[in-house]
Amino acid sequence: MIRLRAAEPADEPFFYHLRKEIIPDLTQEDHGRWWETHEYRYVALDGNLTVGVIRIAEERMGTGLVSLQVLKTFQGKGYGTEMLETIRETARVLGFVRLSAVVDVENGASQAAFTRAGWRPTAFQVSV
Repeated sequence: MIRLRAAEPADEPFFYHLRKEIIPDLTQEDHGRWWETHEYRYVALDGNLTVGVIRIAEERMGTGLVSLQVLKTFQGKGYGTEMLETIRETARVLGFVRLSAVVDVENGASQAAFTRAGWRPTAFQVSV
């Protein structure tokens, strides 16, 4: 069962490493500026194993934008779904009434995790 631990300053290098997997040209300076922004960051744990991270950024009053990343070693094992289920109670405690997320159309695994966690797609977009 997944447990979320609030991220601490000592977690900053870990978040940098994970973000570099998605944004290869991310600089330490850009990451440092991002780290200083306000959002709720959590490390996802299964027992003593760190399996990923999940974040909530306040989008507008009462709505939070969720982002998550499961470590490559643990992908495909249901951790993303568990993280999304677990973050709901955390969000309620923080005062959020709605959560949203942006998932790339090519990211079928992430889409499946959100769907299994009870999320529903509500927006469409097109490049112009």
